[in-house]
Amino acid sequence: MKVVTTFFIVSFGSFLPSEAAVIVNSLDSTSTIDFTSFTGAGFTPSPSVGQLDSDTWKVIGMSDGDSLFGGTYTTGDLASGSHAGTGTATGGIYAFQVGSGNTALGVQPILEDFTSGSFVLRIQNSTGQMVSFWNLSYDLFVRNDQGRSNSLNWEWSIDDSSYTRIASYTSPELADASPISWAKVQSPSISLLNANVANDGYLYLRWVGDDVGGSGSRDEFAIDNISITAVPEPGVTLLGSLATLMLLRRKRS
Repeated sequence: MKVVTTFFIVSFGSFLPSEAAVIVNSLDSTSTIDFTSFTGAGFTPSPSVGQLDSDTWKVIGMSDGDSLFGGTYTTGDLASGSHAGTGTATGGIYAFQVGSGNTALGVQPILEDFTSGSFVLRIQNSTGQMVSFWNLSYDLFVRNDQGRSNSLNWEWSIDDSSYTRIASYTSPELADASPISWAKVQSPSISLLNANVANDGYLYLRWVGDDVGGSGSRDEFAIDNISITAVPEPGVTLLGSLATLMLLRRKRS
């Protein structure tokens, strides 16, 4: 069973290296995180190629302990490496190969890992002004190879404490028939209104996973192509357009 909450589709622009911090410097400029260079080598505040920036990412609910923003985590569950996802038995955070030449940030949940658990993405507003309107989207991939259903739900917050649900997904309890492959099961998008993020403040996106039904091992999940746009306030955009129109009319008269 799938539940998708969709609002407005956004356009894609520049792509961020997966190891880069996510800092929004201007309005109406879309950034997309595609994890191309991620190899599952962990999280650090000064990442090398293959790692993710821990000033931007943290992971909750792993048996080796939760990661924190700004910490260094390059061993164990948080650095499980690159994997196709086939036959994965060890719980951890992976760079999953969800398609030919397509890498995504993923997790293999087990009893001790990510049940429940979450990925948290911290996005800094450096536009020089408060941003209240945001366009967001991402792709969700699942390898439904087990007879257990699990959820991965998408949420947002401005304080990393009180979160609001954007979209929900639950994998089928019945495993796919062989051969089993990765499938893109959701591409939810939303326009957040009145999500007031002050200059130098943060917008948080969270993907929360847990067991739902069935028994035995669990399906693999991966997220990719996270798209972020800080949008000018509609009133400001309208006033700017009117001012431009009036100037053009004066020049013609």
